[in-house]
Amino acid sequence: TLDADDLSVIRASYPIDGSEGFLAFCSSTLTRIGGRLLYLTGEESTRNGALTADPSDGLGRGGTSIALDVQSGRYTETPHFGLLQHENIVPVRGLREAVLLTPEDGPPGDSQLYAYIAPTFPEAIRGASGSLYVWRAGRGQGIDDNPSTDDVTEGETLSGRFSRISREENTDAATLEAAAGLKDGFDFSRLEDAAVGRGGPGEVYLAETGALNSKSTRGRLYR
Repeated sequence: TLDADDLSVIRASYPIDGSEGFLAFCSSTLTRIGGRLLYLTGEESTRNGALTADPSDGLGRGGTSIALDVQSGRYTETPHFGLLQHENIVPVRGLREAVLLTPEDGPPGDSQLYAYIAPTFPEAIRGASGSLYVWRAGRGQGIDDNPSTDDVTEGETLSGRFSRISREENTDAATLEAAAGLKDGFDFSRLEDAAVGRGGPGEVYLAETGALNSKSTRGRLYR
């Protein structure tokens, strides 16, 4: 907590102190859900591979994520949002269902756009209902057998939909990646942050880093 006048530190604490075993939290979102102010963030590492890993070894929790209650300091682990290399987790409001969007900052060609979709946001946080989904482009738009960024150029629009990922397909990062491939999950070249736009419900912007010798070398911005 900072002093409003001179910005000196009034008090400080570690809601997450390292003993929990998480590794490499990335970008975050502060949002109000169910009357609570929640801090959403996820691991950008899948180093340990699964949630069965020992937290004390310092190698991470397999690409999990959390929703931390700002008032209480307690957190809820949200592995159902996907065991993957998280960039950020963004609530998309104003739709028929509650959507929490997660861009995966994985290697070029192994970077997909995921969403956890449930009837309400509190239910999504608890994992009480809803499912994980991966975005896929619809066929017949110049999409080849490896749906990816070389299938769209500046000024073009791709239609698509989210395909459901079962809980059994999200037991670890490798299983999830394989499932996304089987469902023709669209491959980006290192997605970074997502942000909700102001043009109406459902408008979202996605930043992509790109990479040398990949299908998107200089990076892109998608809407």
